[in-house]
Amino acid sequence: MQEQQYIQSAKIIGVEKLSDQKVLKYTYFDTQTGLKDHFYSHQKVNYIPNLPGYLWLTKDDNQQDKLFFLFNHRFHKDRYKEPIKFEEPLEKEIKEIKKKKVITKLTPWQIRKLRDKEFSWQEIREFCNVSEWTIRRWNKEEVVKEKKKTGRPSKVSGSNLAYLETCAGAYKTFTQKWIARWLSSKIGTKISQPAVSRLYKKYGIAEKVISYYFSEQEAFLGDIKPFTDYVKSLPSSQVIATDECAFHLNEAPRRGYNWKGVRATYNRPGKHETRYTLMLCVRNVEKQAVISYKLIEHGNKKEKKKVKRGTGAIEFHDFVLDIKSKIPTDEKYYLLLDNAKIHHAVEVLQKENRLPIADLFTAVNIDPLYLVPYTPQLNPVELCFCFLRDLVERNQPRDFEQLKYIIEQGIKELQKKDMTKYFRHCMDYDFEKTSMNYE
Repeated sequence: MQEQQYIQSAKIIGVEKLSDQKVLKYTYFDTQTGLKDHFYSHQKVNYIPNLPGYLWLTKDDNQQDKLFFLFNHRFHKDRYKEPIKFEEPLEKEIKEIKKKKVITKLTPWQIRKLRDKEFSWQEIREFCNVSEWTIRRWNKEEVVKEKKKTGRPSKVSGSNLAYLETCAGAYKTFTQKWIARWLSSKIGTKISQPAVSRLYKKYGIAEKVISYYFSEQEAFLGDIKPFTDYVKSLPSSQVIATDECAFHLNEAPRRGYNWKGVRATYNRPGKHETRYTLMLCVRNVEKQAVISYKLIEHGNKKEKKKVKRGTGAIEFHDFVLDIKSKIPTDEKYYLLLDNAKIHHAVEVLQKENRLPIADLFTAVNIDPLYLVPYTPQLNPVELCFCFLRDLVERNQPRDFEQLKYIIEQGIKELQKKDMTKYFRHCMDYDFEKTSMNYE
């Protein structure tokens, strides 16, 4: 059981990466008590410097270290409006007070005025409580005005910066023009789109490709942890995973450059009706983890043949047999796969005088582990597909032979990768944190 600690108003003032562990050590202080402390986190904590926020920490019974769970500026701004007692760590105030030497510093014009009134250097030295050489150095100093920072001051500052957390959370899919209008209504000052762009750049809010999650996933969040705990308890080298992914030949670059006022054009092929499916199976080992793969062509609508929309049960049946033939031992294996219909096929296979998929798994000594519904993040093969799809989009093959060659090269690269990291990433995936959406 974990202890939980809630700090209503905290400032994160520093971070360091520990050399012996893959964790980050954050230093913070409680602005209500003034006490300085630290916590550990396995991921980067997003925060705006010098802006207090709500901090939620956890601590195991067997450990003394505090672990990060949540930090939010908006929670502090909306819920805890009482005045802050301390703006600096208390340790600065409780240092032992030493007897200091009182020094009176004079400006050059003051020194010259005293000299005009026939005060000696020694009398001025005794008055200021410094040496004569210090007085002479002061006399040579010129007043240097502090340089002002270039540029206009930011319109969004202070506690209003907490609104950026909502921009990167609840309104992450909105345009910067819309965000500018929303910020203007919140702080009562007109904000432009370039101002929003500068704020995003300054505080590390970047445009990214959105990772989509099934809305139906929330109903199954309670089933995920028991499933991952069971998979972790199995012998790692006997855990395998499989899935299917579609590829097309009409890939083209999405962005380009050209002179101002001239369109950036690019020749791309028309819509291809030919669909290719890659079936892939990997094993939870460091190197040479790809057990089997197969690239299937599904035909063209220009031909009079009926086009299949995806991989069929017969192809999957053959693929399972191919996996079994390439597994090195007769030990029992555990196969991670999703809940697609072809993974439960019965009638189609019986018409072809083949074993249903469930009976086939029993015959080849493979125990199927069907993923929790709507959780593709649990399948490490999806990470392999991301790597292969990136290769295909960059190389833009225009026929089957080119596509086949690119995928073969990608498989060779996957054989060099540590696949145990892929499996570990999927089994440790934090679904609850990604489903949070603060407003």
